[in-house]
Amino acid sequence: DVLDSAAQALRRHGQAVNCQPCDVTKPADIASLKAAAGCIDILVNNAGYSLRTDSWLEVSFEDWNEVINVNLTG
Repeated sequence: DVLDSAAQALRRHGQAVNCQPCDVTKPADIASLKAAAGCIDILVNNAGYSLRTDSWLEVSFEDWNEVINVNLTG
C-alpha cells in the first residue's frame, strides 16, 4: 500500500515514521491517534470527500452531513 511504501522509504533514509490511519469522522479514532502520536513534528491530514452528482439539489441530508463531517469537522 502507498502509505507503507512511503514510510519504508523514509525509514531507509534514517527517519522515524509512525503511520496511524484515522477516520476523522470518528471521535474514537481521533482519540487513538492522539494517544499513539506522542510528539508530532509533521502531521498530514489528508481527508477530503465530495459527492458526484449532477445537482446539489439531489443530495440527501445524510450525504451532505458526511461531506461536512469529513471536510470541516475532521
